[in-house]
Parts: sequence; structure tokens; C-alpha cells
Amino acid sequence: MAAGEHGCHSATISPQVLDELASLQYDGSKQPGEGKPKPANVYADAKTSKRLAEVSKIDPLTAKDIDAKLASTDIDYLANNGAELEKAIKADPITSQRLKDALELFTGGLLESKAKIEKQFEQS
Repeated sequence: MAAGEHGCHSATISPQVLDELASLQYDGSKQPGEGKPKPANVYADAKTSKRLAEVSKIDPLTAKDIDAKLASTDIDYLANNGAELEKAIKADPITSQRLKDALELFTGGLLESKAKIEKQFEQS
């Protein structure tokens, strides 16, 4: 919903939702903006609503006991082999857990793909 409120003009939609949408009857008279030309640059007049401006300043999943600040553009997080990045990740238990979960999911998918490829080679 927030993406639409920001004016995003594209989205990734699951096949199940696409099937459901495809089964609906289209009624142009009920479509917002029907018949209005789109601007040349769809983001030219984009404005962030007050609600989203406030929400963008917080992360409700941030751990309560850390001083959560947005990443600083004054810090080179990749210098010294990513030392500052590693320090920032370790300082935030939520980020540490999210990164761990993401890496486990990625590795699991990678190993699953590898097994399928190896199985195909064995059958050839």
C-alpha cells in the first residue's frame, strides 16, 4: 500500500494474485484515473505523504536497547575490508538476525539448485 501511496508505477505480483485478478471482470468506469493522460515523468510530481514521512524515520523492528540511527554517508562502510559495516551489523541484533536468516535462505536455495543440477548430470 505504501508503494502505491508513494506513486510507484510497478510491482512484483505473485502468480496466484495475477490469476485472481485475471478472473475478475474489468469495469473501466470504476478505475481511478481512467482516461487521464499520464505525465511524461511519472515521478515528476511525487510527494511523500505526512504519514509516510514519519514512518520512514523509524524501524518498528529495531531492538529497543540500541541507538538506532540511519547509516551515515560520512562513514566508508567498505573500507578496511568492511570493518565499519561489520561493526554496525554486530551492534544491531535485529540486523544480525535478518542477515543470518537471509544468508541461510540463500544458501539453502543455492544447495537445492546445485543438487538438481548434479542430478541432471548423473542422468545424462
